[in-house]
This record gives sequence, C-alpha cells and structure tokens, in this order.
Amino acid sequence: AAQPSELSYQAGHYAMAVAYSMLEPAQPLIGGSNNGALVPAYNPHLEAGFGTGVFGKTEPVSTPLGVVTTDLGVQSNCMSCHGYAAYGKTSTPYVSNFYVPRNDSLFEGNLTTDFAWSIPDEAVSKNKK
Repeated sequence: AAQPSELSYQAGHYAMAVAYSMLEPAQPLIGGSNNGALVPAYNPHLEAGFGTGVFGKTEPVSTPLGVVTTDLGVQSNCMSCHGYAAYGKTSTPYVSNFYVPRNDSLFEGNLTTDFAWSIPDEAVSKNKK
C-alpha cells in the first residue's frame, strides 16, 4: 500500500533479496571455503534467463543437501559476481554462486574494485576511445 502509484507493473512487483554473503554461514574475506547453504540473490530482469553457457567459472559447493555446482542465473548471488569486479591485464569471469576469496588467483595482475563493476567498465570504455 505504501508503493507510489507511478511505479510500473514490473517495478511494483519486484521482490528484493538481500545477500551480504555468498554462503551461510558467511565466509571470511580470505581463508574460507565452499561449505554452507547457498544464498541465491539475483536481479530477475538480468540473470533469470542466463543458462549454463554464460558463466565463465564454477566451483562445487558442499551444502547441507549435498554437493552443488551452480550454473544458472536463478542460482546466482550478486556477491559472487561482484566479488570478481576488477580491472587489469586479464578479464575476470561472470560467476553464479560460490565463495570468492579476496586473494583468488584471478586477481593476480588485476586491481580489485571493491565489488563495483562500474569502475572497470568505465576504464575499459575510456581506453577504447
């Protein structure tokens, strides 16, 4: 009832999911593991239609229900994807949902951008001009 009448149908029916961790229990920035319950949280207007060919890296996760490898958009977690936000000589992959340590080998030679994809996207855009 508190929603403004100006919201479109889609925006008025958007269910928000908050994910401050990739797994539950939350893992430390360095030294954690892919053990715990998955925390799916994704933008349905972006990731929902993503199939297995979209994700460049997957990792098995030991969950209370068994080992799972997430490779669909509806299994994704914004923290996993944004955890790989970086700029440098190599590109980082689009990922679904697993623990991303801040010292992952994919960051070697890259500058991490603290979960913000807008920074490397803008840097790439400026370098192409």
